[in-house]
Amino acid sequence: DADVLLDQPLAVTANPADLQSPTVDGFSFTPPAIDVTNASARVDVSIDVGDELAGVKAAWLTFRSRINTAISPAFVSRHAGSAYPLASPTLLDGTLTGYVTFPRYDRAGAWTVSQVCAYDWVGHLTCISGAALADLGPTELTVTDNTGLPDDPSWTVNSTGDTTDANGCTTLHCTLREAIARANAEPGPQTIDFDLPAGSQISVGSGLPALTDPGTVIDGGASGCRTVPTVVLDGSSTTGATTGFTLLGATDVTIKGLTIRNFAGPGIFANNSSHRLLVENDTIIDNGNDGVQSQADDVTVSCSRLSGNAGFGVHFGNEAAGGTIAGNVAGLAVDGVTPQENFFSGVFLRGSGALVGGPLESDANVLSGNRLRGIEIHGAGNRVEGNLVGLAVDGVTPAGNGETGIIMQQGGSDTTAVENHVAHNGRDGIVVSGSTSRGNTITRNSVHDNAELGIDLLANANGPDANDPGDADSGPNGAQNMPVLTSTEVTTTATSVEGTLDSTPSTPFIIEVFANPACDPSGHGEGETYLGSFGVTTDAAGLASFDADVAPAVLGSSISVTATDQVNGETSELSACTTAEEPSNRPPTVEAGGPYTVAEGSTVLLSDVVADDPDGDPLTVSWDPAGAVSDPTALQPGVTGVDDGTISLQITVDDGTATASDTTNVVVTNVAPAIVSADGPSEPTALGNSVSIDLLATDPGTADTHTWTVDWGDGTVSSATGLDADAAHTYAQPGVYVVSVTVTDDDGGTDAQTLSGYVVVYDPDGGFVTGGGWINSPAGSYTPGDPSDPDVVGRANFGFVAKYKKGQSTPTGHTEFQFQAGDLNFASSSYDWLVVAGSKAVYKGLGTVNGEGGYRFMLSAIDGGKSGPDRFRIKIVEIDGDIVLYDNQAGAGDDADASTAIQGGSIVIHK
Repeated sequence: DADVLLDQPLAVTANPADLQSPTVDGFSFTPPAIDVTNASARVDVSIDVGDELAGVKAAWLTFRSRINTAISPAFVSRHAGSAYPLASPTLLDGTLTGYVTFPRYDRAGAWTVSQVCAYDWVGHLTCISGAALADLGPTELTVTDNTGLPDDPSWTVNSTGDTTDANGCTTLHCTLREAIARANAEPGPQTIDFDLPAGSQISVGSGLPALTDPGTVIDGGASGCRTVPTVVLDGSSTTGATTGFTLLGATDVTIKGLTIRNFAGPGIFANNSSHRLLVENDTIIDNGNDGVQSQADDVTVSCSRLSGNAGFGVHFGNEAAGGTIAGNVAGLAVDGVTPQENFFSGVFLRGSGALVGGPLESDANVLSGNRLRGIEIHGAGNRVEGNLVGLAVDGVTPAGNGETGIIMQQGGSDTTAVENHVAHNGRDGIVVSGSTSRGNTITRNSVHDNAELGIDLLANANGPDANDPGDADSGPNGAQNMPVLTSTEVTTTATSVEGTLDSTPSTPFIIEVFANPACDPSGHGEGETYLGSFGVTTDAAGLASFDADVAPAVLGSSISVTATDQVNGETSELSACTTAEEPSNRPPTVEAGGPYTVAEGSTVLLSDVVADDPDGDPLTVSWDPAGAVSDPTALQPGVTGVDDGTISLQITVDDGTATASDTTNVVVTNVAPAIVSADGPSEPTALGNSVSIDLLATDPGTADTHTWTVDWGDGTVSSATGLDADAAHTYAQPGVYVVSVTVTDDDGGTDAQTLSGYVVVYDPDGGFVTGGGWINSPAGSYTPGDPSDPDVVGRANFGFVAKYKKGQSTPTGHTEFQFQAGDLNFASSSYDWLVVAGSKAVYKGLGTVNGEGGYRFMLSAIDGGKSGPDRFRIKIVEIDGDIVLYDNQAGAGDDADASTAIQGGSIVIHK
């Protein structure tokens, strides 16, 4: 701020306690623009103040450079807070006048009035600021300076010198030291760039000012990733443990595109109160300590080369949290092949939560050629992913570190080392060392051609550790037991691994499988080519076995496995090697399934049969007995039931070398035979002649035998055999007989049927029948097709005569039946047959109803003689549709005796 001050005593004329504060009523200044290029410039100021009695002691007007308005009012000019006194102050009639001088080279740009204050002798103070100033006077002052002070927050280094002059950093002359001082002095983000010829070297004789301003960017101009910077910062001329760049409480600082070399201390150092440093595309080499050393949070070191340093390439201290190290080379020369070792390790992590590398190819660090290790970890929760450790930039050429590739030391816990390529290192590939180094997951890495083990849980001595029963011991990663391989076979499609794991009870594990061209001299694998993984869970005794397939390995290669505890994330060493061999023939397996059930005459598919060959060999199939199945070479043939019982079958599968067999049963259930037809004579048979019937049945049980039983209806039963049979019988008495037949197979299955027609046996010489009279027709006897009253009852009259004439086989006669209540008048037209047996007579024929033909009838009559009533029945049926029109014994069988007693007239059987 440029404060315009008045310091002039005025007389006090009243009690101070009764006085009020002064007022600021207006202000002005002239001219509105000044130039300080070659000389200072004067601004005349006028401030209108008022005070009742005490008088104004001081008044001032504050100018502020607009560039800083939104940043911090504490820094308002290059004089860092010094006040500009008002020259020749004069107070007259409440107006203070005077002028202020802006020195040569003061900040160019737009200045604004930010505050106007008045202060009286009693101690009252009044200040006007903000929007209220616009009502009091002009607020804008333009300052120009053509000598080079920037009007934006950037500083261009245009000198390789290491001096500081009175004007500081200007466009005419600016050293790196001056630029840092100006950046620190100005509020808010500042940029330092360089306008120097390519290859310029800035040699400093002492440490540069520490970076303290937030948001400072030092940009050497080199773009890309690991390109060679054109600006060099060299510390060869410094004394003591001088650091290239130092951050003290600075945040969001970027240092990029520079070569930083030959400092006795670190190339870059950030203390624990700094945050979010970005080191990008720098070459930090040949320093007497670490390349980058940080206790700050969230530091990113990317696309830089950090080699030849007397400490670590990158060192995150124990107070550092988070951060990313990606795309760097640590330990190699600019050609990416020749070692340029860091004295200790490429990367050293004592802090927590850092990411070294990343999932992208461009994230990979090349950590090779270092005197000790590629990566050394003492902190917790770090992740190491996708790096080249011990290889040149091409990922092929050996460039090993002097000792271990990656090591988790005491306190190096909960680290994930994933998909790194670790090779050609002077000792182990990956080491977990120290009893407090727990929870470290080592997964999907490529580890090979290291001088010692691929993975070493280093408890006491180098070399593989022995498993212990139940895995109860402790140590690095809990001294996690490794699996034991018992068989490794490889085909063109898979590597099959079998083995066991003895470890923590009831715990899930991931087993990872690796291949190397040859086994390590230790007898254990190194883990060069990741083939795949699978899960197992130990039982209550801590034991698990496995038989799993992963990607195919090269025949004859060395196979080994690791186990990672899924609860604690702790990975074992690599197991002892086995050799990937061609599989010996493994016999096929077959399961016949069943038992199956099928009915006679049906076919069941043996659908539960399964067969497999673990080697994928083709299988041939045979069934015994072959004739019992539809196709004896099919895996799932059909079986047809021929006879009830059990069919025992055996299936054999053959892979050309070995066979496997299994048996099953098919239970065939009996199906009863079914009568197709049972046909008797269509005409009445004269007494004394034989009655024959034709019998036909089917049975799906083709091996069954069959017996017919014929009940002739006269108390006589006869039999016949076979599905197609004949039966004959001679009746002793004339009559109408119901004949029933039953066919039975040898398994007890039966079917029965009554002949569709009656067997009528008549005796031409057996007499005739006559009758006449009437009956009471019962309800339900008359059932016309469109009845107006289906329950019509009443008197029904009848008259009939039926007899055989000598030498005739068909009876003659006439029958009349009239049911007036139903308007029914039946008359016979012909007789089919007549049976007279004792006191009973039955005859059958055709007739008309009310003069219309198409009806058949059957009449039954009983001559009651002197001891009982005569009885009568007539059944009239419409032939078309087989519809019963009248039956005074509705529902009774045709062979039933007449039961309706006549109410008048008589029925006589004539002998």
